[in-house]
Amino acid sequence: MKKNTILFLIIIILLCFFSIESFAQEKNLLKNFKNSMMDIIYGEFKEIEYFGFIHVYVKGDYAEKIGLNSETLTKYAKLNFKNNFAYINYKNIDLPYNTPDSEKKKRGSLHIFIWTVGDDYPIAYYIRCKAGNYFDYFWEIEALGVSSKDNVPDKIKKTIGEMIEKLAIDFFVVRNEM
Repeated sequence: MKKNTILFLIIIILLCFFSIESFAQEKNLLKNFKNSMMDIIYGEFKEIEYFGFIHVYVKGDYAEKIGLNSETLTKYAKLNFKNNFAYINYKNIDLPYNTPDSEKKKRGSLHIFIWTVGDDYPIAYYIRCKAGNYFDYFWEIEALGVSSKDNVPDKIKKTIGEMIEKLAIDFFVVRNEM
């Protein structure tokens, strides 16, 4: 009887071990698949050496009235960029038209578009953040929200910060630096 109990326990332990091992392998396969897909979609991040354009565009008839300003939000976005992209520089330079394509691919760009509707509760806002190189945007994220007049500027700043953080994570994961 004792022998059967020991044999039964050994079989249970082996089954648990193989289940955990196969689960871990499956998890690694999913992670590798996700990284491969990111590499295909965002692979051009590997060529970017610096960002040469960061700007926030604010649209909406009442945007200024509720405290949204392109210049202020652009400064905020640049500060968030600096905090999230440690050694990737921001250089505010225009590339001449005849600059070789190989050099143009080294320049990243970040555009954030904000649209608002309304001037009192409820104020709806839509934010689209696009990033890429000199030629094309290949990374994009969007957010939609509703808030009161007093909270909209802070919520939009918070969303911009989260978007730039997500961009940084994807940027460094694709480059195998994270």
